[in-house]
Amino acid sequence: MSQLLLVTFIVAVLFIAPLKTAAVFFGGLLLATLVVQATAAGVGRTPVTLGEALRAIVLSVFFSFVAMVTIWSFTTGGAMHDAMAHGTNASRLLFGSVVGLGLMAFQVAAFFLGFRVALGLPFLPSALVAVVSTGIVGAALWVGTSLLA
Repeated sequence: MSQLLLVTFIVAVLFIAPLKTAAVFFGGLLLATLVVQATAAGVGRTPVTLGEALRAIVLSVFFSFVAMVTIWSFTTGGAMHDAMAHGTNASRLLFGSVVGLGLMAFQVAAFFLGFRVALGLPFLPSALVAVVSTGIVGAALWVGTSLLA
């Protein structure tokens, strides 16, 4: 079933996105998978398959999405909405308060949790894998897309 979902996703991306965009996307996904595999093997000292590395990426994005939707629901209702209605700046309320910092920590922890669940590593090594692989892939994609432009 997961293979069918993967093939459907690949066909959908190729159908919707321009060829250059799809190539950059799939190249970045392959690079991210390889970097996560190498980083997890180096940090965790256990072999990690490509499937586990891809699962870690997908789960971390999914958990981050769930956290983002949760934060979004917090900002569109309740106290945040009332404060914005009375002229309070939402960014000051979010980033300049303990609640805002807690929400950002919630988002980051959700990202780390995807790596924790998929790779089976303790939380701190999973966080290290997430930070290192995200930094390497982000830098590589930044350089790669600037060369393609």
